Amino acid sequence: MIQKIDSQIIEDIFIIDSENIHESMLVQQCFDIVGVFVAAVDLSGNITLINKKGSETLGYKQDDVIGKNFIEKFIISEKQEKTEDLFVSVMQNKSVYPESTRYYLNTKDKKQKIIEAKNITIRDKNSNIIGILISGEDVTNFVQNQHNLQKDISLYRILANNIPDINLYLFDKDLRFVLAEGAEMKNNGFNSNYFEGKLLDELSNTQIKQILEPLFLSAIAGKEISTEFKYNNYYYLICVVPLKNANNEVYSGIAITQNITDDKLNQQ
Repeated sequence: MIQKIDSQIIEDIFIIDSENIHESMLVQQCFDIVGVFVAAVDLSGNITLINKKGSETLGYKQDDVIGKNFIEKFIISEKQEKTEDLFVSVMQNKSVYPESTRYYLNTKDKKQKIIEAKNITIRDKNSNIIGILISGEDVTNFVQNQHNLQKDISLYRILANNIPDINLYLFDKDLRFVLAEGAEMKNNGFNSNYFEGKLLDELSNTQIKQILEPLFLSAIAGKEISTEFKYNNYYYLICVVPLKNANNEVYSGIAITQNITDDKLNQQ
């Protein structure tokens, strides 16, 4: 009996009657509707069921995947041993295996996909474990973007602390400050802790929010923009640029402010 079929399959399921062809086809059709990766493997690790989203993720037709060994065929070599250990823990019904697992998959076109998945035991009518249901979402872009952000942080922190009169802000697609650095902040009574880890909307300073919000949104929309603004008694030039991954997708943005007060006063 299947308790629930959606993106959060959270309880053990019981295997259907394998001799009932109509019932088997119905279950396959139900899983095909689900918009996440779903696959079932038997005690040998061979795939007995995969839904449409799962086969699309791997780049194969469903019939070409059924019967293949999940670990040997689709898990990248450096993760195979760890995945085997996980399967053993699940099959033996140990309570120590993690609630969710990242599966690093090889696809037909030789690209790597990462699935964040739950592992649910499949049992027969006598409650004997006969397989595992793997159900999860493709988090490849999320993981790659987080990796890119971490690399960016180290570089930008060095730059911001070694270039006078600037502040540098790195923010994600939710407009959360990932990094805020620069000696210029102290002129306005700010420091990194005021920004880092907070959403733009969580800042207590309304004027700063009004200045930055349209600029940040433009960057997340893929547009580079620069403008000038005045805050307290200082004039600033601000440049905001979207950061893109290898697929040309925006994953964050960077804003650099430069104190141009002396230049402005000289012009006057």
